[in-house]
Amino acid sequence: MDQILYSFTDRNNLFSYAHTYTEHPKFTEFNLHAHDDYEIFIFLKGDVNFLVEGMEFCLNPYDILLIRGNELHQKTFQKDSTPYERIVISLSDSFFDAMDCPQYREIFNARCLSVNEDAVYHPEEILKRIEHYLSDSSQDKNAVIRSCMVELFHMISQIPKEKAPSQHPELLAYINAHLAEPLSLDELAEHFFLSKYYLCRLFKKMTGFTINQYIITKRLLLAIRLFREGKSLSDASTEAGFGCYENFYKAYVKEFGISPRQGLKQN
Repeated sequence: MDQILYSFTDRNNLFSYAHTYTEHPKFTEFNLHAHDDYEIFIFLKGDVNFLVEGMEFCLNPYDILLIRGNELHQKTFQKDSTPYERIVISLSDSFFDAMDCPQYREIFNARCLSVNEDAVYHPEEILKRIEHYLSDSSQDKNAVIRSCMVELFHMISQIPKEKAPSQHPELLAYINAHLAEPLSLDELAEHFFLSKYYLCRLFKKMTGFTINQYIITKRLLLAIRLFREGKSLSDASTEAGFGCYENFYKAYVKEFGISPRQGLKQN
């Protein structure tokens, strides 16, 4: 069961902060998922690997994962008995303009950052201040924590080196660049000069998805984003690669258990 050590949501829903501890994590509690917001994931403790869009990372304490909206990610635990602790900061896209720091969107072009002991800035210092303000009931938390968020971004922008992933994402990059086009296993195998059997095994190992599941999931996320940006469901379905609204409808109901209009109305 999760223990929430610190939690905060900005009054204008620009960002949220959650410091969470799990005594006995289970793999099934952390399924592959995606969301609209940007995410800063700060690893603190545990025996766990991370998959983000097919790239696998093994992190050290205070390493930082940077995840863009609608990117599929998952934790895989090596030992269920090892406690797992992390800080997750979720940010809406409007945060950067509201806080007059649009340049910090660019830090999400990186993926994983490691802070050396000799670094001028260290996230631990800023995070301790944030949690001090959260525990002090006399403070105006919203204003001061907003300022700390901008300082944290400044610190992250100064980290010079990106950790190299253990896998290369060319296959995922190709699929995401061609979501709106017909994609078949035959075409992918031919493009990457791999047998279909090997390609399927490799993809499943990389992502936990079959190729078809991954394509449908990313098309669903794309269609939902296009709808929220003002497209009709029909146009969003077509532009996301479903071909027509009926195909989108069937995929949405299968994935979420309700119709698109019900689900998107709730959100």
